[in-house]
Amino acid sequence: MLKGWLRTATLSLVFATMLTAFALSNSQTTKISLIFWRGDVSLALIILISILIGVICTGVLAIAEETKLMRQIKHLEDKVKEFESKTTV
Repeated sequence: MLKGWLRTATLSLVFATMLTAFALSNSQTTKISLIFWRGDVSLALIILISILIGVICTGVLAIAEETKLMRQIKHLEDKVKEFESKTTV
């Protein structure tokens, strides 16, 4: 159990260090204009928000695909049970 916790903590620390280095190396600001808002925003913030949106979209699509596959598995398991009940009689 401790090995899993230690590995997770180490990976989190490495990720946090890389994220900090990324933010410090992209600290310049840039102008952005959305529909009702304009302003200066850190380049690192724009990139991180874009990555977060991509991760969320990918996660939603992955969950939808997994749900579809789970339904298909359930359907096929039901067909197997039905077939088995017909062949054993």
